[in-house]
Amino acid sequence: MIARLLQVATASMALAGCGMSANTDEAWKNVVTASGDDCPDIAGTYTVLDDPAYVMLGGPPADPDAAWQTITLAGDAAHAIEVTVHDTWTGRSNASPIRRLRGTDYTCSDGWLQTEWPYDRFPFDRAADDVPQGVDAEKSMSIARNTLGELVVRTNIRTWESFSVWCGDGCASIPLPFTGSTRHQWSRWPASPRDPSALSAGASLADDGTPESTAARRLAPLLPPHIRLVRIVGVGGNQWSATLQGGGGSVPALQDALQTSGDLLVDNLQIDSSSPLKAFVVTFRFAPTAEENAARNAQEATRREHALRREAEVSALVKRLLPSFPRGMTTTGYRLEAEGFLVELRHRDERAFEELLTRAVASGEFSSADIKARKSPDPERNQIVEVLLVPTTPVRPAPKPEPLPPTAQ
Repeated sequence: MIARLLQVATASMALAGCGMSANTDEAWKNVVTASGDDCPDIAGTYTVLDDPAYVMLGGPPADPDAAWQTITLAGDAAHAIEVTVHDTWTGRSNASPIRRLRGTDYTCSDGWLQTEWPYDRFPFDRAADDVPQGVDAEKSMSIARNTLGELVVRTNIRTWESFSVWCGDGCASIPLPFTGSTRHQWSRWPASPRDPSALSAGASLADDGTPESTAARRLAPLLPPHIRLVRIVGVGGNQWSATLQGGGGSVPALQDALQTSGDLLVDNLQIDSSSPLKAFVVTFRFAPTAEENAARNAQEATRREHALRREAEVSALVKRLLPSFPRGMTTTGYRLEAEGFLVELRHRDERAFEELLTRAVASGEFSSADIKARKSPDPERNQIVEVLLVPTTPVRPAPKPEPLPPTAQ
């Protein structure tokens, strides 16, 4: 009976394994996998963003005080991988490459390079992996590259339900049919420069003329010691989103350090939850430079000066219009329009407005005068209209603002 249960359970688990949940995010669909059980090409130099995958590929760092956050993978994965780790800040490498053998340290299946989970360094955490008590689970990792040249690390969390039976010399856990499922967690390691000597923080920020590279070169000198810029992207307006790595302090401590420079306005800072490694994502704006502030102040002063001049010109026109008012007509204000200005007028007699229009044009001060809107009478039963007056001499338009000095914003 027990043998029969084991046969049924094994077959059921095999079927369940084929039903892997299709929860692949759009961002991960550009993964380049191999065919069948062939190994994918993962050769390249990358910035490490996963401690578990790093341990399985490169092993624990020989010098824990160095920033071993860059890794080079070389060789034919069909046989073995040569792994070299680099100090992010100095570019120096480990004395000799670490050799990872197929069949011993990893396997290849379904087009991915497959590795076990390093439970000795990263014990299974039911709360972090959202696995309820009473449910069996195991973790593994699948590795490949994407079309952007990044290394993609997929963490596989397989779960199933089981029951225990007495086998005479102990208990055995029997998987329940049709209860297996697999979830995935994803991370991507950005490609780094191939030349290890160019891996220091300053040298790796090549200026290719894009806004991102300009912003990166502006941001890098403002970062606290031992904090490295991994990537930066624009998120609209003057905002940037940067992934930072290193340090090991808390979010408030890093935010205070970033704000201390006086050149950054931090809008949001949080831990990158997509990777177990200490990485932060900060959304920020660059504070205006002294030159930018001076240019903006000059623009604002010019705008205010011109607005006051236009206001004075229109006010003078309104005063010259007053003698044309029929007896009993009043105005409650005016506002500027593109072609002239609108004057709100009140009078009990509708004919008084037509008389004003005729007088205004006859004065030579205005090229045209037209009623543009009528409003409901006021409590004193005065008719209310808005008259558009176009001066014979146009009011000077507002000057176009001068372009500001180019910035990384």
